[in-house]
Amino acid sequence: MFESIFGLDDEGSSNNHYNYDASDDSYQTVSSENIDRLNAQVNSLMRRGWRPQGGIAVVGENNRSYKTYIQAMVKGI
Repeated sequence: MFESIFGLDDEGSSNNHYNYDASDDSYQTVSSENIDRLNAQVNSLMRRGWRPQGGIAVVGENNRSYKTYIQAMVKGI
């Protein structure tokens, strides 16, 4: 069963990972094009018992402002 944990961004688009499998107590990733949104996602999951695993990954093209921030999260491991 999938549970929505985050809503749409200010422009109404869904550029982030919003769903996770609530029955899977092992590994999830969250991502956002906005570092503050990623922080909010990570903090929300931490309140639910998830822990960050490692540092964040930043994916983007050279000399471009477009970036995606990704954080791995673990629970029950």
